[in-house]
Amino acid sequence: MKLSRHITISEELHDKVMTYKKENHTSYSEEITNMIEEAISNRVKQEQLNEMNKDIIYILKKVNLIYELCKQVYSDLNIVNITDPKQSYSVNEFIRKVKISRLDD
Repeated sequence: MKLSRHITISEELHDKVMTYKKENHTSYSEEITNMIEEAISNRVKQEQLNEMNKDIIYILKKVNLIYELCKQVYSDLNIVNITDPKQSYSVNEFIRKVKISRLDD
């Protein structure tokens, strides 16, 4: 169902609508409708991108934490001469503590 509504737009926007109308061989109303639908679609996509960005930032923080822990463990344990990490008491103790805490937020 199509509804007839009155809207007021700027001259600049009117010129853009007219340009797109000519390029796409559509009516003025169809072009306005297309622009509105595209704007809504873009807003939804932007919200999805923002959520994904938050997830990526969370993952990067976790990766950085793991990297820093690895550096600290290597530094603290002096593991240069240890060939089998399963034989290191300190490494096994660290792993046990990490499993207990699970590094959950």
